[in-house]
Amino acid sequence: MGIDTHRDAQLESALRRALAGRGGIITKDAPGNLQAQLNVRDHSVTTDIKWTGNRVIFPYVTSENMDYEVINDKVYIDRYYYRWLKILRKDIISFLKREIGDRPRLAFTKSWSVTGTSLLPRTRMLLAQI
Repeated sequence: MGIDTHRDAQLESALRRALAGRGGIITKDAPGNLQAQLNVRDHSVTTDIKWTGNRVIFPYVTSENMDYEVINDKVYIDRYYYRWLKILRKDIISFLKREIGDRPRLAFTKSWSVTGTSLLPRTRMLLAQI
């Protein structure tokens, strides 16, 4: 097993463990790409998780009860969406750190794009309206 293949396997393992630890459900599974759903109370978020080498991105797929809305070509979503992804990122780093014994060098990219627009936290829209 080459270094990159081994690193990808460690990262995939950490991703799966982090998702399982937070009650995430893997809905699609392909090499270098998972799609996962997280359900908290009456809220649901589905995101892709794509990785290669030391880069991880979380493209938004869909959500329920997260105040997702497009206004003037800007996409808004509840701030907890970002909080959940931040917690998942922290868990991934923690699992990798335990496995490799050092803080992993990962680049997490906030790829919140939906048809070329960016997702903005819902609270920003609410603050702008005040």
